[in-house]
Amino acid sequence: MKKIIIIFIIALLLPALAACTGGESRSDTAPPPPAGEAPVTSPETEEAPEPEPVASPPSVDAEEATISVDYATDELLGQFEIVIHNHTDEEYYERVVFSTSAGVKGFRFIEVDFREEDGEIVFFESGVLYSIDELLPEMAFVVPVEFFGSIPSRGIAYTDGNSAAKYFCVAQSGEDGSLFLVEFFGD
Repeated sequence: MKKIIIIFIIALLLPALAACTGGESRSDTAPPPPAGEAPVTSPETEEAPEPEPVASPPSVDAEEATISVDYATDELLGQFEIVIHNHTDEEYYERVVFSTSAGVKGFRFIEVDFREEDGEIVFFESGVLYSIDELLPEMAFVVPVEFFGSIPSRGIAYTDGNSAAKYFCVAQSGEDGSLFLVEFFGD
């Protein structure tokens, strides 16, 4: 029985691995180079065309920002130059910290609600609880969060360096209680 399972797995993986070999494909036209890079010349080409000018970067990093979420400990908060605290007197709230790998604008800690559409759950922003104009890599944004139930009720929203609005639910693992972000698309 184990041999049959192994043979079955190998049979499934062989086509996928064959596709990854990078076999040669012949084409009369080369794909355009990525933005900001000079085209590669081939022996048939005498001169490479001039590279197109690259626009200057916006004030917020155009690179994709990675937002991190974790429980706020003194050790973790000690890693940041600026810590922004939002307090509550409630005992049963957890202190949660958000940080970013690249600057983002209009960072908001939001209420998240949901509705059912065509048999699927759709999340949406239903209110702003705390906000700052900009979240930078040297900053930690600390908020009180109450976790109850399995459907997320809190999240974050911001505008990235490409002026795209991003929305995430704050979710808690049912296995170990760790925190993670789940992207959703706002209305």
